[in-house]
Amino acid sequence: MKKCYIVAAIFVAMALVFTGCQKKEASSASSGGSAPVTISVLNYLDLTAANAADSIEAIWGGFEKAYPNIKVVREDLYNEPFHQKLLAYSTSNNLPDVVYCWPAGRSAYLADAGQLKDLSTIPGWADFAKNLIPAATNVSAIQGGKQYMIPSTVTSSTAFYINTATLAKYNLKPATSYADLVSQVKTLKAAGMQTPLAMDNKDDWVMESCLYSLIAGRYAGATWTSDLLSGKLKWTDPSMMAGLNFVKQLYDDGVIAKDSLNSTYGTARQMFATGQSAYMIDGDWAAGSFATDKTTGQALIPVDQQKNVIITVFPALPNEVLQNSTATVLGTGYAMSAKLQNGTPEQQAAWTLLQYLFSKDVQTYNVSTGSIGTPVNTTVDMASINSQRDPILATQGAFDADCGGKYPATPVEDDKFSGNTNTVLNNGLQQIGLGTMTPQQVAEATQKAFDEQYMSK
Repeated sequence: MKKCYIVAAIFVAMALVFTGCQKKEASSASSGGSAPVTISVLNYLDLTAANAADSIEAIWGGFEKAYPNIKVVREDLYNEPFHQKLLAYSTSNNLPDVVYCWPAGRSAYLADAGQLKDLSTIPGWADFAKNLIPAATNVSAIQGGKQYMIPSTVTSSTAFYINTATLAKYNLKPATSYADLVSQVKTLKAAGMQTPLAMDNKDDWVMESCLYSLIAGRYAGATWTSDLLSGKLKWTDPSMMAGLNFVKQLYDDGVIAKDSLNSTYGTARQMFATGQSAYMIDGDWAAGSFATDKTTGQALIPVDQQKNVIITVFPALPNEVLQNSTATVLGTGYAMSAKLQNGTPEQQAAWTLLQYLFSKDVQTYNVSTGSIGTPVNTTVDMASINSQRDPILATQGAFDADCGGKYPATPVEDDKFSGNTNTVLNNGLQQIGLGTMTPQQVAEATQKAFDEQYMSK
């Protein structure tokens, strides 16, 4: 445990030197004698998560110290309240100066409405972008085909978490196939474990993003979303039906409990950490929830027990056509309001903030706490971080490094499709679990919404 406190001290010290480094890295709204300027920010933050309080001080407090002449009026929201507020700002055409957003999918409407600034038009963008990985500047992956935002990472939306110590109590080893998983779930339930595999499906996006997108890729191939858009594939075709039928099978086999439809997002992590489940399905980002909170010095999974956790891809599915794949997506990040004109004090202040948020120091901090798995800033020293951070975060980093290579990458549905198509599918996946709609009915309803939204243009 002493090592944890030393590591925490290292990163606290690192946070304190943000002020020195950022003035050199970010172009400028001077912290000297210029007139103060105020910018507004809508931020995405789970205030109950590990390191939430520390990140406010380290990142946002660090910016205030580095740039005392820039006042940031920040609003922190999470999950659906965030999306509702962002939509309200967009509808009233009153977008904050800087907003947290998705490259496509859930916040695609911002780019479609012309409310985001093309950051590549800002003087200094080319020099800044030299330190970003190619994926971060691949505008074909960003809604509208322009640099409307900067992603923080590349992420796997489906990660299969395994607690080997919990399994060992029942003389079991990690499942390598779906049949194996079904057998183990039955064994664990017979032994008294109520939820062998934990997943939170009350929020309608979770099944689609954290598992179904992987399933669709396993049965319909790596290009399933583009095949739908080209008309080569329909939601009602056999390969797509295989994916929806498998969702039903997950519930019918008891691998995913119907009770999960009453479980609010984030609940499964507590169950997994305390040995109430042996497996968990979530995004790779969930690993940060188990790491040491720098404020309290405590971890949801104690550091000496984190070595028992494996993060990998979901086991082999029956009759899948693509093996060992996972669903990956360009990560969330930050964008600037299009209302800010180049050269104005507010635009310069917002640009200074964006450069700071994607600087080596801030990205290093975010990786060290598990807020992101892999950085987009190429100057981040991952070897140094891995030697210092919690074991579970190193495990997360190793898994992310294998995604796209050892584990073939396939698309995430809500990164490619939005609006009514996404709404109908997400609702349908829940209805399959409840038994109130058949996979065929969900496929037909989704195809109808998809045709109206994408094929009638």
